[in-house]
Amino acid sequence: MADTGKPRGTLRQKLEYAAIMGFFGVIWLVPYRLRNRWVGACLRGLLGRLLGYRKRVMDNLNLIYPKMPHAQKLEIAGQVLDNAGRTFTENMFPAQFQAQDSEITLHGAGLEAVLQAHKEGRPIMFYSGHFGNHEAFRAALFKHGLKVGGMVRRMANPYFDVQYKRMLDINGRSGPVFE
Repeated sequence: MADTGKPRGTLRQKLEYAAIMGFFGVIWLVPYRLRNRWVGACLRGLLGRLLGYRKRVMDNLNLIYPKMPHAQKLEIAGQVLDNAGRTFTENMFPAQFQAQDSEITLHGAGLEAVLQAHKEGRPIMFYSGHFGNHEAFRAALFKHGLKVGGMVRRMANPYFDVQYKRMLDINGRSGPVFE
């Protein structure tokens, strides 16, 4: 796993981290599926505006689709933020995310080669483009007995960075997470 030693940051970063973890500590009390929908709705709404995420999405849409009607951009931005909120919640609670679908099946070209390499103890490197949760792929493989590591970008908040990498490690049950 990437370095998760004692982080050093500013007082503001400590306070931001405390607020984030406090928020997720409180919503831990809400059933998982409702929690997931609720955080998506929060990010789609007021929280997305307060944190500047809606502006970021709108700026990107204006850059690549300058002629798209504003109402359509707002709808896309809302969908993006809802998805981001749900994904973030899934990543904050990885064991519960994995428990949601006990019938995950693996399929597709190359599956036999992957399973054979795993059986023989040979390493495999996957490269992925994704829509939705980037951890879903690891979760599906993990459910079938394959431990898969991951690469992650360093978070801007050093305190949250340590926590996020621990969560992606799924309490030591997944493969290692590298920066």
